Amino acid sequence: MIGFTGKRVLDLCGGIGRNGDLLMHYFDTIDIIDLEPDFGSIPKEKQGTLFRANLKDIRQHIFDT
Repeated sequence: MIGFTGKRVLDLCGGIGRNGDLLMHYFDTIDIIDLEPDFGSIPKEKQGTLFRANLKDIRQHIFDT
Protein backbone atom coordinates (compact mmCIF):
# COMPACT_ATOMS: atom_id res chain seq x y z
CA MET A 1 0.00 0.00 0.00
CA ILE A 2 1.22 3.48 -0.90
CA GLY A 3 1.11 6.13 1.82
CA PHE A 4 0.68 9.11 -0.49
CA THR A 5 -1.30 10.21 -3.53
CA GLY A 6 -1.20 13.14 -5.89
CA LYS A 7 -1.75 14.70 -9.26
CA ARG A 8 1.44 13.54 -10.97
CA VAL A 9 4.22 10.99 -10.42
CA LEU A 10 7.43 10.17 -12.29
CA ASP A 11 8.15 6.46 -12.67
CA LEU A 12 11.93 6.16 -12.98
CA CYS A 13 13.16 3.22 -15.08
CA GLY A 14 9.51 2.52 -15.95
CA GLY A 15 10.12 0.61 -19.18
CA ILE A 16 8.92 -2.67 -17.70
CA GLY A 17 5.63 -1.11 -16.61
CA ARG A 18 5.33 -3.25 -13.49
CA ASN A 19 4.65 -0.22 -11.26
CA GLY A 20 2.01 1.30 -13.53
CA ASP A 21 -0.77 -0.96 -12.28
CA LEU A 22 -0.13 0.23 -8.72
CA LEU A 23 0.58 3.90 -9.45
CA MET A 24 -2.56 4.41 -11.55
CA HIS A 25 -4.70 3.85 -8.45
CA TYR A 26 -2.99 6.65 -6.51
CA PHE A 27 -2.04 9.32 -9.07
CA ASP A 28 -3.91 11.28 -11.74
CA THR A 29 -1.04 11.30 -14.24
CA ILE A 30 2.00 9.05 -14.63
CA ASP A 31 5.15 10.15 -16.47
CA ILE A 32 7.74 7.51 -17.30
CA ILE A 33 11.48 7.80 -17.87
CA ASP A 34 13.46 4.88 -19.28
CA LEU A 35 15.62 3.90 -22.24
CA GLU A 36 12.48 2.31 -23.72
CA PRO A 37 9.54 3.82 -21.81
CA ASP A 38 6.13 2.20 -22.15
CA PHE A 39 2.72 2.92 -20.61
CA GLY A 40 1.81 -0.77 -20.57
CA SER A 41 -1.73 -1.12 -19.21
CA ILE A 42 -2.00 2.43 -17.82
CA PRO A 43 -5.33 3.89 -19.06
CA LYS A 44 -5.08 6.66 -21.68
CA GLU A 45 -6.52 9.30 -19.31
CA LYS A 46 -3.67 8.68 -16.83
CA GLN A 47 -0.83 8.69 -19.36
CA GLY A 48 1.54 11.62 -19.03
CA THR A 49 4.84 11.97 -20.86
CA LEU A 50 7.27 9.29 -21.98
CA PHE A 51 10.85 10.47 -21.47
CA ARG A 52 13.31 8.41 -23.50
CA ALA A 53 16.55 8.80 -21.55
CA ASN A 54 19.10 7.06 -19.42
CA LEU A 55 18.54 7.77 -15.75
CA LYS A 56 22.06 9.22 -15.47
CA ASP A 57 21.00 11.86 -18.03
CA ILE A 58 17.81 12.92 -16.21
CA ARG A 59 19.15 16.43 -15.63
CA GLN A 60 18.32 17.34 -19.26
CA HIS A 61 14.62 16.83 -18.46
CA ILE A 62 14.48 18.92 -15.27
CA PHE A 63 13.29 22.50 -15.64
CA ASP A 64 11.60 25.16 -13.52
CA THR A 65 7.87 25.65 -14.01
